[in-house]
Amino acid sequence: MGSLPGEVQKFLSGNNLATIATVSDDNDYPYVLPVFYVTDESGSLYFATHKDSKKLRNILSHPHIGVAITDPVNLMSLQLQGTATVVPQKYEMIQELLRAANERSENSFPPFMKIEAGSMEIAAFTVHWYRLASYSEKDAVFAEGTL
Repeated sequence: MGSLPGEVQKFLSGNNLATIATVSDDNDYPYVLPVFYVTDESGSLYFATHKDSKKLRNILSHPHIGVAITDPVNLMSLQLQGTATVVPQKYEMIQELLRAANERSENSFPPFMKIEAGSMEIAAFTVHWYRLASYSEKDAVFAEGTL
């Protein structure tokens, strides 16, 4: 599998809040919700969820999900499609996710902060398709591709 272009990785690392869409067997509509995320050097995204959440149930039954990230200040958006899987928890990853959830706030951001110890799962999202768009006249960018 190839790697994400530099401008896509830069956009991902410069943000930490995404909207994900999952699907389930019992509903005709996508389940859409925000998540705080962190990335690694390969461009994978990681986010936390409660082990009993609908989001996790949906991922376990239908691992193909959509992700959207927007930066309204710089007039940019990123759409991603790929596969989510549950990964082993690592203390460092949980600390990174906590930092991402609290980066722009003096208060702990619910509901992530309300997940009790032992009730959390970490999901890894592997990108299969991306579309980055910048609508700024100064830095117009459009990149689309598959991995």
